[in-house]
Order: sequence, then structure tokens, then C-alpha cells
Amino acid sequence: MPGDIQIALFSATMPMDILKLTKHFMRNPAKILVKNEELTLEGIKQYYIAIEKEEWKMDVLLDLYGNLDIN
Repeated sequence: MPGDIQIALFSATMPMDILKLTKHFMRNPAKILVKNEELTLEGIKQYYIAIEKEEWKMDVLLDLYGNLDIN
């Protein structure tokens, strides 16, 4: 890859194999690693929206994001 590109990799669950792989294409990356015993799900909410047809997904997501108020 050209030397002037910027690469960013984000994951809530980063397997060690993938972390090792990043050494091949990232130069001096900033890493934020959290120990398992320090992990918390506090403040995280998950939702599920059943979509009858695959082609409705984008419209539903756009409608959902258009109505979200994140503070």
C-alpha cells in the first residue's frame, strides 16, 4: 500500500490473530486494549428490528437513524 494512506481499524472484539495481522500493514498504530475483567456492558443497548423483505432494510435503517437522538 502507498505510504501516504491512513488505515483505521475498530472492533469491540479483536481476535489476537487479527491483531497480529495488523503489524503487516499498519505503521505504529495507536492501540486501545481493555482487559477482559475491565469490560462492561453498562450503557450499551441492543435492538432488533424484524424486516419482512431484504429490500426494505435500507429504508428502515435510514428511518431509524433519522429519528435517533444521541446524547
